[in-house]
Amino acid sequence: MQQERAPVLSNNLGIWNVSSFSLLAAGFAEMLGGEDDADDRLIPVVLLHPDGFLALSFWVALGSVLGAFVIYSVGYLLFLFAGGWLVQSAGLLGEGVAQGIVALRAVMADYAAVMVLAAGFSVIPLRLMALVSGFCLVNPLVFAAAALTARGARQAVLAWLLWRGGVRYKEWIESYYHGLTTVLGVGLLLVFLLILALVTMD
Repeated sequence: MQQERAPVLSNNLGIWNVSSFSLLAAGFAEMLGGEDDADDRLIPVVLLHPDGFLALSFWVALGSVLGAFVIYSVGYLLFLFAGGWLVQSAGLLGEGVAQGIVALRAVMADYAAVMVLAAGFSVIPLRLMALVSGFCLVNPLVFAAAALTARGARQAVLAWLLWRGGVRYKEWIESYYHGLTTVLGVGLLLVFLLILALVTMD
């Protein structure tokens, strides 16, 4: 009977090498709209170095968060240069637009961490949430912690499945994991927004 291996945070891969840089770059590029899926880069590396799955998944997650911060910066600059004008131009844009911006900033001030956590399981919702977070001037440390937690959990589960099942799980992961986490991320975000709307109505 094969003895079960214990997961380790790092192994002979070291803290920084070509593999970790490649995974960091893959996560960064995917978040910014790159054609390659970071999962496609992570899967073969974990299969090659299964005992380092936690460290390997961390590099992808960190790259995703760094990419998200680029989008966050775009949102921040958008508010810096146009946000005040949007709020003050109710006469041109309509009162509803200005009120919507104010309401959005109020929601993000109170619930940014939860919304980023929910969105972080999928790339596209996190891109949107990063832009909104920057526009609403969400605390960057709060954004970073929530995004890294969500992306780290997503990538760690993927890597753990490969550590447990190896090539037996590879085909299933390649076929379904991305779709399932996308549905999960969008679903969690929509459920939270629905609950928030119901509470606000009361």
